[in-house]
Amino acid sequence: MMNKLRTLRKMAMGLAAFLLAFPSAKAGLLNNPQEKLIIVIEPGDDTPPDDPRGPVFNPFTAYRMNNTVVLESDTSYGQVSITLVSTVGDYITTVFDTADSSILIPISGNAGNYTLLLTDSTGAQFIGTFEI
Repeated sequence: MMNKLRTLRKMAMGLAAFLLAFPSAKAGLLNNPQEKLIIVIEPGDDTPPDDPRGPVFNPFTAYRMNNTVVLESDTSYGQVSITLVSTVGDYITTVFDTADSSILIPISGNAGNYTLLLTDSTGAQFIGTFEI
């Protein structure tokens, strides 16, 4: 229960920081609410094959709300490199420290196909795709 409260508090602080940094996003989030659009994240081709005893560990969940991708991790998995590209010119790279539990990634929101590539310190990759 405490872990969930800590996660919610960190998410709220991250959202507050984002809204302070991008005031125009505040109007968009409040005036044009949308459902959370889940982004399915799967192990990439470079990830070692599944252990016969169970599936590959995937500590990530992601969703899109308006022009923001929210990436979350429920465990402290270390630092993860993020690359987000789209067919409409978005190219974003950043590092996500999973100890922070979530990160907000602003995107253009233009219609097109988007790919979210996550690479951990061992080289394992996780990929999510979505379309606007």
